[in-house]
Amino acid sequence: MTDATSALSTLSVPRLFSLAGQTVIVVGGGRGIGASVVLGCLEGGANIFVLDLLPEPDKNDWPPAKATAEKNGLKLNYGVADVTNEESLKMGFQTIFDSIDESSAPLRGLVVTAGVPIPISGLELEYDQWKRGIDVNLNGSFLSCQIFAKEWINRNPKVNSSDPDSPLASIVLTSSIHGQGFNRQVPGPSYGSAKAAIKHLASILGAEWGARAIRVNSISPGLIVTSTMRQNYIPTHPEYVDNMTKFTAIKRVADASELKAPVVFLLSKGSSFVTGTDLVIDGGHLAS
Repeated sequence: MTDATSALSTLSVPRLFSLAGQTVIVVGGGRGIGASVVLGCLEGGANIFVLDLLPEPDKNDWPPAKATAEKNGLKLNYGVADVTNEESLKMGFQTIFDSIDESSAPLRGLVVTAGVPIPISGLELEYDQWKRGIDVNLNGSFLSCQIFAKEWINRNPKVNSSDPDSPLASIVLTSSIHGQGFNRQVPGPSYGSAKAAIKHLASILGAEWGARAIRVNSISPGLIVTSTMRQNYIPTHPEYVDNMTKFTAIKRVADASELKAPVVFLLSKGSSFVTGTDLVIDGGHLAS
């Protein structure tokens, strides 16, 4: 058996980080961070299937992805599923699995960006609100991983991560800087607890599934002002962006486009030795 490192050393850097000839599923890709990830994966050469709760993708976030797919002759498909409903999620994934052409663009990646912020303090937080934050952010991430992994193993029963000729799959979960510690700027025990658990979930699943050629990692973005933030939080908390900026070394907030490269890296062969890790992307967090 050829050493896996030796096999990868024959690939140039552009090929190491290319997603060409692959299919990636993005859960929560209908808007915001998820839509930016979709665009990045398309730019990397992947065919994309999106699952999202939205009945249709965001009219502002989606057009760049659609234009890129058309320009590069790639597939971009959109489906509706609820990550808090196991049967809905299973049906959504099954539709995708049945649509993938394994001979020309095999399934190689999953990115889970579906999430909901719950900026309510512990004293005011209703139990149903707590449960919704855990259900969408944490349980939805786990279910997505499990459904994907079971199908991957079913399709690739003889995969071996030490074999350079074996197919590889990569899962990227979305944690948050809110999962690194207490954030004084925004209350949110439900959101922060779920995001901290997602980071740990990635490390556990990464260890469990690594030998089956499924890598699992997470990213922890800092403040990224998405359309959801603009609509639902910033209008009533205009000081939030300024306050959060004070705690980053770069002194600005991130744009969603800045997540494209890190996610593509974690999906690609270029990160084939990386699993169970969390990549913090927040401009240099200085304090909470």
